[in-house]
Amino acid sequence: MQLTVRYGTRQNAKVAGNRFTSRFIEPGLISYEDHGGDKELLTKETLDTFTATFVGKPLIVRHNGKTTEGTITRVWWNPEDAWFWCEGDVQGTDGRQRINEGWSVSCGYHITDTDESGGEWHAMPYARRILAFEGEHLALVENPRYEGASIRLNEKSPKHGAQMNVFKLIKKMLPGAAAGDATNPDTGKPADVSGESEVEIDGANIRLNDLVELHRKAGKGEIAGDTMVEVAGKPVKFSDLVAGFRANEAKDEKAKKDEDDEKKKKDDERKNAADEDDKKKKDKEKEEADEKAKRDNAKIAGSNSFRVLANARNNPPPPVQTASTQFGTLSEQLERGKRLCSLSPTTAGKN
Repeated sequence: MQLTVRYGTRQNAKVAGNRFTSRFIEPGLISYEDHGGDKELLTKETLDTFTATFVGKPLIVRHNGKTTEGTITRVWWNPEDAWFWCEGDVQGTDGRQRINEGWSVSCGYHITDTDESGGEWHAMPYARRILAFEGEHLALVENPRYEGASIRLNEKSPKHGAQMNVFKLIKKMLPGAAAGDATNPDTGKPADVSGESEVEIDGANIRLNDLVELHRKAGKGEIAGDTMVEVAGKPVKFSDLVAGFRANEAKDEKAKKDEDDEKKKKDDERKNAADEDDKKKKDKEKEEADEKAKRDNAKIAGSNSFRVLANARNNPPPPVQTASTQFGTLSEQLERGKRLCSLSPTTAGKN
């Protein structure tokens, strides 16, 4: 594996305490009412597009500060706390002092586009929505506009041991390179490498300070590797720093996987419980619907039977025609036959 060392801007500088990390802005409503303004909405979509404009902008003391105390070098979104973070260098003693005193930060930017139609965000009204802006500076202030904003120096207190922010290469800079002391490619002389320099590991740029810090936490654990660096006066294989970094990454990855698995397990249990409750509810509703249908059908059947009986009572059928009703009684039929037989043939038919 090839480890590419990228020189920082200050090759031989003492960098203890010269790096800062800051949580500086979050999406949501911003109130300017204390300065006679309104509430404005700043969405994550806008911040995603324009927070990069803070890179290269100065760190100053108070918004009206004239002296540059440092420079912002990187900005990123942290999904764990839903804030935008930045980091950079602190060169000024005034800036470092304010940070050590517990001052926070407030970012300054120039708004370049807005939507003036207004609206509501989480049931809170706002006058306008910020659509675009240009980052101007990061100010150290006593009372930040964002209560959750913060800034800290990335340094190790002297009581924890010797400072480890300057690296001196004492063997080959890269595995496979020619034997001999590492040299600065610009000067050809032996190089003291700033702790702010970055090492490319598996495609990611990692600060040397971060690797050394992980190595200190691990305590020990050597693996094969040619490149050596001096840490707190002692030589350390560069591969140990990489191993410490990877071990820490693996540990974090496993912890995150375990957390995700536990969350998925609980989500599945909740979903299964909800599905079971939903099934029971539907079964009960179906049972109640079937019972109601039976009752309704019984009512309809009873009503139909009542109507049939009522119709029969109110509309009796016509009398049935029998032989006695159609031709008379038997005696009447015999009498009529006698009369017919008493008529003589000669009489019958005369006028």
